[in-house]
Amino acid sequence: MKMKLFLGAVAYCVGMMWACAEVDEAWVRDRWENAFELYREIPKEEGNVVFSPYGASTLMGLAYGGARGETATQIEKGFHFTSDPKFHEQMGETITKINGLNEKGVLDLLTKNSLWVQNGFEIESEFEALVKNQYQAHVQNLDLQGKSEESANAINAWISEQTRNFIQNVVTPALVKPSLLLAVNTIYMKGIWQSPFDVGSTQKRDFNVPKKPTFSVWTMHKQADFAYTETERFKAIRLPYQSVAANKTALLILLPQKYELIEETEKNVNAAIVMDLWTKLKREEVNLYLPKFSFERKIGLVKSAQALGVRDLFDLNVNLSGISRNDLLVSDYFQQAKIELDEKGTVASAVTVMTKRGGAPSLSLESEPKLFRADHPFLFFIIEPETKTILFMGRVTDPTLQ
Repeated sequence: MKMKLFLGAVAYCVGMMWACAEVDEAWVRDRWENAFELYREIPKEEGNVVFSPYGASTLMGLAYGGARGETATQIEKGFHFTSDPKFHEQMGETITKINGLNEKGVLDLLTKNSLWVQNGFEIESEFEALVKNQYQAHVQNLDLQGKSEESANAINAWISEQTRNFIQNVVTPALVKPSLLLAVNTIYMKGIWQSPFDVGSTQKRDFNVPKKPTFSVWTMHKQADFAYTETERFKAIRLPYQSVAANKTALLILLPQKYELIEETEKNVNAAIVMDLWTKLKREEVNLYLPKFSFERKIGLVKSAQALGVRDLFDLNVNLSGISRNDLLVSDYFQQAKIELDEKGTVASAVTVMTKRGGAPSLSLESEPKLFRADHPFLFFIIEPETKTILFMGRVTDPTLQ
């Protein structure tokens, strides 16, 4: 009989060329490819989407540290991980670098991990060392099964603290009670625009969705210099957040040149295209219209991971013997995320849960400013350039939807 283990990740974010810092390009490529592959597989239905590939990948990396045999092979292939012993060191370096970018009062950026263990349940010493040393996790014993409500309260209090009280009540007693282990990853980031919008310029303006009537949404406006580029198919613009760093964490918006279903846009976008657009951004005067939005979504990730070939992790064939000599089975893997964007900046958050049972810018010479009118569905990315990490990505199909 498989026992229960719970792994959870919380990601929270408020909201350039690539940073000069040395980053393994193969590592970056793998992380970006996995982000887009996983995003493509998540159930979206209709409406807006916000998703943290960083949270999902970090959590799966922790599970990968305890996986063996075919289970490890499937995770490795599905999530673009490597069997190189330095893999987990790179995970740890990313965590350290992200936390090192925190600037009190300017850019609030924090990521943490924790492991909650049922009293009396033994985990392998090698796995515990990995969790503490590379994933820098707080490890604590609780009576998860006997005092599930008290345990849930303790874990939720830790989550709230790490996310500045933005994420609360993630873990329920029903989720905790059958668990032997519970792991949580949090990422929190709050950013203020380097060049805030004037509230007085915000007005109701039309927003167009194919096959639906035009409707009005609160839309911000600013004409200024931005990093901008365009192709036959897309326009892209980067909005940096305040920071003393030369390469600033930023929001990248990808707007289709024509009105189209967002599903068509998503089918034609991949990691290579977004990386290429990012590197081609150059300083231009832009007449920018951007809607305000605020929404929250819950996304199931089990089927998404299975679609990428990670199957054994969720059935009786699972091998997590690197975590414990007892059998463990993953029963769920999901993420709940929220984002708010207005004239001051951006706030975004995501909670990912896995339950386991038993160069210098160039200046434009054109006098006419570029027009970037986000009056139809678009994609967005929040990117941290020091580590080249996609912290959040998603789409906006209706800015009025909560």
